[in-house]
Amino acid sequence: MGFQLTRPVRGIPKDEPRVERPYSYIRDSFWRGQRFLSLEAMNKAAPRSCLEVAGLRIHGTTHRKPFEVYEADEKAVMALLPEELFQFHTWTTAKVGPDAHCSVARALYSVPHTFRGRRLDVRLTDRLVEFYHDGDLVKTQLRRFDRERTTDHNDLPPDPVAFFEHTPQVCLHRARELGPNVHEVMLRVLAVETLAHLRQAQGIIRLERTYGAARLDAACTRALAFGDPAYRTVKRILVAGLDAYTLPESAHKAGAGAYLRGTQAFTLDTRR
Repeated sequence: MGFQLTRPVRGIPKDEPRVERPYSYIRDSFWRGQRFLSLEAMNKAAPRSCLEVAGLRIHGTTHRKPFEVYEADEKAVMALLPEELFQFHTWTTAKVGPDAHCSVARALYSVPHTFRGRRLDVRLTDRLVEFYHDGDLVKTQLRRFDRERTTDHNDLPPDPVAFFEHTPQVCLHRARELGPNVHEVMLRVLAVETLAHLRQAQGIIRLERTYGAARLDAACTRALAFGDPAYRTVKRILVAGLDAYTLPESAHKAGAGAYLRGTQAFTLDTRR
């Protein structure tokens, strides 16, 4: 027994002609024969056309004047326009980190610490970032851009000082176990604005799960040699496999870009 393929039927809205019909009337009654010298002139003429021409004609279907129908039947049930303009938005998800912050569109936002480790739905507009858990709004923050950080101290644990003092110490202790250069990178990362760089420090520690302690320590050696001990630098070295290459003696002259492609991709300028 075979199957007979049939051509799909395209659905056509039944009210499409009724919705599109007014456009030809507007074109004929408002635009035809008129000459407008500016947008302001068009905007000034449009209400008069609606009230005195289109609104007072006898409609072909209802056989009533549209303006009278509006006054008698529609006006009383129409809702007021919202006070704020409609906000275009996008949705995404974000996981709450150990520091009670979420990374959303290259920025960090704090949320209540009770959601640490959970994944939240995020609604982004031009002005706001809203966090939802199971459909309930749990936090609203002003929109930030390009690696900015927003922290509401009410979102932190009851004893935030002890919490954040403990976590960097754990990172430093683990870094010392992974290698001397990992430990040196960790010291430099956490030396300034410890709280802001805590997530970066945790990221460096997590690289050991993928690449192993030996490769991580070699990558940190290269990052330190080029004066850029940061999470992104160490990760790019590992991804590119540059940790396996011996550092040339002229590494300090090649510039920070050499950690991505190696010194062989650069020519030293000796004209100066």
